[in-house]
Amino acid sequence: MLSIWNDGKGPFHCRKGSCYFSTRRIIFRQCARDRGFLVSVILRDSGVSEIVTMGREANIAVFGIGKTSYQSVLNLAGYFKEGEYDKLLAAGAVGDICSRFFTVSGTICDDALNERMIGIHLADLQKKEHSIAIACGEEKALAVLGALQGNYVNTLFTDELTARELIKQHDISKHQGA
Repeated sequence: MLSIWNDGKGPFHCRKGSCYFSTRRIIFRQCARDRGFLVSVILRDSGVSEIVTMGREANIAVFGIGKTSYQSVLNLAGYFKEGEYDKLLAAGAVGDICSRFFTVSGTICDDALNERMIGIHLADLQKKEHSIAIACGEEKALAVLGALQGNYVNTLFTDELTARELIKQHDISKHQGA
């Protein structure tokens, strides 16, 4: 992970882990379990518990926003039981952050699935001083809109085409009352 900061004296500088004098912690793929009780068992492990607590207590979070589709990495990797991904799409899931799925209005899409995930909760992102999302590609516009409407993001890095599509989708959702 690279942190980017501006010293006010010239171009941006990149330094590993130096932004905000931070200590980097990279948490890899969140984990979906078949049964909710397994989550509590896994969270009792001191290593897992420590990482989850650090994620919850950190004032800065940097993450990507995923688009919900049959071609998503999570679906293709087989993280879901048969029919479970179909249910997510039918329930209106448009995207995910850290494998937590939400609708275009920003609400959690499937509470039962959400409880089976190990990792930071979207409610924790709402409390962060810096909740920084990175998302590019016009196809992610609805997912980004849902993340913004859920207040999971307070800083967004994207490209111009995605930003234009995001504005377009926001205008459409306002007219539809979403």
